[in-house]
Amino acid sequence: MDFLSYPIVMLMLNYNKVASRWLIFAIEQVLAACAFLCAFLIAGEFYPVVMDRYDYVYLGTLNAFVTGVCMLILKTHVGIIRLSSIRDVQTILTFGLMQYGFWLMIIFLFPELLPTFGKSKMIMLMNALLASLLMITFRLLVKEVFSLGGRMRGNRFHVMIYGANNPALSEDR
Repeated sequence: MDFLSYPIVMLMLNYNKVASRWLIFAIEQVLAACAFLCAFLIAGEFYPVVMDRYDYVYLGTLNAFVTGVCMLILKTHVGIIRLSSIRDVQTILTFGLMQYGFWLMIIFLFPELLPTFGKSKMIMLMNALLASLLMITFRLLVKEVFSLGGRMRGNRFHVMIYGANNPALSEDR
């Protein structure tokens, strides 16, 4: 294998692992956006809050940025199957608290940048709690789907046979 093709081969071998992390990141961003909209609906008693649509876009973009930073700091998008446990729930609750803390800093340090209704601490708390709830539910759903898939496959043994000319041959028994 020459010098230039080695990084390409390694990238291809790790593509599924990297692609699945960013897919989970994108799904969690969508869940956080849904939680953000639901928080506004709940605060408005299920009537749309009267704001300019640019305010919604601005707050939604700011929420996506805050959520993304919190996800990348805590790495909530890594190891969704392997880490779906109490420790993962603790990480997600920490994510909710960190997200709420970032929103409080934005509300208190930069109040002139936010629309009037975007300064509500209650909405941001509901947003953090709903986002945490949706992310925990998503993890439990994914873990259940993977365990169901494992049960449907049956009992299969994977055996590695090392040959004379080939590095390894795989055979299912």
